[in-house]
Amino acid sequence: MPHVKFIERRPKFWAGGFLFDAQARKVLLHLRDEQTPFNPIRWAFFGGLNEGNESFGECFIRELHEEIGLQVEPHRVTYLRDYARTTIAQHRAVFYALSDVPSERLRLGEGAGLAWIALDEISKLDLTEASREDLEYFVARLDLCVQASELLIVRAREESLPAINALIARSKAYWTWPAGYLEQALALHRIDADYLRGHHNFEVLDTRNELVGFFALAASDNRVVLDNLWVTPERIGHGIGRRACEYAFQFARDYGWTELWVVPDPPAEGFYLRLGFVGTGERVPSRVPGGPLFSVYRLRL
Repeated sequence: MPHVKFIERRPKFWAGGFLFDAQARKVLLHLRDEQTPFNPIRWAFFGGLNEGNESFGECFIRELHEEIGLQVEPHRVTYLRDYARTTIAQHRAVFYALSDVPSERLRLGEGAGLAWIALDEISKLDLTEASREDLEYFVARLDLCVQASELLIVRAREESLPAINALIARSKAYWTWPAGYLEQALALHRIDADYLRGHHNFEVLDTRNELVGFFALAASDNRVVLDNLWVTPERIGHGIGRRACEYAFQFARDYGWTELWVVPDPPAEGFYLRLGFVGTGERVPSRVPGGPLFSVYRLRL
């Protein structure tokens, strides 16, 4: 589900941004050519003015395709910020898309070049003023992703599905279950591409870029559920689950959500109580015959 800003529209605006390789901590930027009347031979984002009734996000996706030949799906786009401008564009909307596509596989449609730039090399570039300010904002916001234990939280990727499902299977098996229950339950917990497209999903990576956690925020008309929070068994109790929840809480607040709900495995209920969730009295039966009864908890943000 794209950010609410993805679908915002205005009469006149500029929308653009960059690609972000979270594991390599690099951004893909564009070198403007000497013919452009604005900021020639300077590094900048991909982007441009809106056309017709485009939304912010639609404009960004179109510009990426026109400038580098890359077609990005809306669910891969992350909103960074937007703000008023005194230029002809009147408003600037900035996004980024998670990708590690090699630059040689891209087709440069305009400009003098493109390159993957490490975040710690950004200060050495001759950037446009707006691009520099937006990148500084982006780097500052990474403290929402990289904190204690140097964990990195990124949008879940389809290519990670085998690792995600393997992690879920090992994490679910951490607890003791009635005979025959676990095998049937794991079939219901399996994550697929449709689930990734339908919800906000995140991978938790350690300093070696290994998957150590997974969680999702599933929004419906009535509730936003902290769903499928799993931690690799050998790292349970090391703060990964708490870090994931802190990220989820801030993500929800940024969206304007005021409550989160969770339906945890019974052995994990104490963890959620320590984070401030409270019982609602609601009980949900297991989808597996003979399985446990699950309690519903709620957190006011």
